[in-house]
Amino acid sequence: ADVVIGTLGKAFGAAGAYVLGTAALVDVLWNRARSLVFSTGLPVPALAAGLAAVRLVSSGEGTTLRERLERHRRTIDSASHIVPFVVGDDRRAVAAMNRLMEAGLLVQAIRPPTVPVGTSRLRLSLSAALTDADLGQIMGALDALEAEGWFVPRGTSR
Repeated sequence: ADVVIGTLGKAFGAAGAYVLGTAALVDVLWNRARSLVFSTGLPVPALAAGLAAVRLVSSGEGTTLRERLERHRRTIDSASHIVPFVVGDDRRAVAAMNRLMEAGLLVQAIRPPTVPVGTSRLRLSLSAALTDADLGQIMGALDALEAEGWFVPRGTSR
């Protein structure tokens, strides 16, 4: 590719973005791209965090963490690392969240206006930082809530 553009936010957990290209392209951007010419450079700590994130992602440890995250995603049988458990009513979603908090688990309740009325949910965000034991504890707590009828069955509505 002649140009590579990326962000250091989200997956890298830092801030800022980058453009990689030929020396001629970089020269044009430095001198002609108004959004670059008139913007403030990133703080050095943000750049250092981005560089550290790139190094981690590129390392063997990064590979291990990605493999763990993928294993977690398969364990929970989800297409994504962000997994919704629809409760329906916003008060019940908060009550379910509080039950999980009492068990030492942080699973956020997402309510209107973020989601449509009547579709409030718990949102589980899988992370490579979770151990298999952590995920087992989370799944046990969610299974208990499901057995008590807290969640709307997938593909239906209340």
